[in-house]
Amino acid sequence: GSGVDSYYITDQKEGIFVDPEEELCRLAAYNFKLLGSSISIHNTDAESFLTNIPSGAQVFIDPSRRDATKRKTVLFSDCSPNVIHMLPLLLEKSERILIKGSPMLDIQQAISSLNYQVLEIHVLEWMGECREALFLLTRDKITDPIIYVVNLDNGQSIQFTHAEEQATEITYGPVSHWLYEPSPAMMKSGGFKTLARTFGLSKLHVNTQLYTSSEPIKDFPGRIFEVIDYRPFSVKTLKQLSEGGQANITTRNFPESVASLRKKSGIQDGGDVYLFVYTGPANKRMVCKVRKPVF
Repeated sequence: GSGVDSYYITDQKEGIFVDPEEELCRLAAYNFKLLGSSISIHNTDAESFLTNIPSGAQVFIDPSRRDATKRKTVLFSDCSPNVIHMLPLLLEKSERILIKGSPMLDIQQAISSLNYQVLEIHVLEWMGECREALFLLTRDKITDPIIYVVNLDNGQSIQFTHAEEQATEITYGPVSHWLYEPSPAMMKSGGFKTLARTFGLSKLHVNTQLYTSSEPIKDFPGRIFEVIDYRPFSVKTLKQLSEGGQANITTRNFPESVASLRKKSGIQDGGDVYLFVYTGPANKRMVCKVRKPVF
């Protein structure tokens, strides 16, 4: 890229920037000069440079997520360079390797593809979007890496392991006075029970990623809503709970899409009303009318 990651990661230490595109190397060189950085630049592909990596170096890899036809890719094996093929030699050269992955990457699948040598995973959110998933690798086999979910806007961080998540016991029940929808990074991390435990919330259903409480939890990582009404689901009820035939509709663990519900009900998008259509306790299909609170 343009060298931004390299500049901040090296933090004024000796660094090496490698990129196969000549234009990007020129751009990085220009930026490094303006920033007063002494990072050296090598216009070659990562595979060719691999044997030249100094022993003991810390390696950061940001694979290109485009294939030869410029289509987006997600799996590490489909990116360039293919870090899966490079992994054995990389770990001979370096004890710690940080790889930037697509926010669409399945975390457990990525751990498996990286030969269970992932020490930490950092799922980063910024401005309401899951931006990156960073994988810190080590030479050892790791059965249960630590997953960090970090909001770069406010510095909030939650950490857990898959084993901790599986062992956590939480309560399930009907919606109360407040409804919570996890942030994109929390959704990506899979720490759904960890989220309930951390903030003292009840979950609406084991497979419904919505939470509730009787008192507001203002620092919840995600969207917070005040409950106005909730009823068993029907298209008729959906219409009744909308206002002026308009509402923002969200589905969670529900067999129909938002588009399908809009087509059946005739409800248009927008307005101040939010309707959550979901599967609740005892597998009952519900619709909940909420509004954004003013704290």
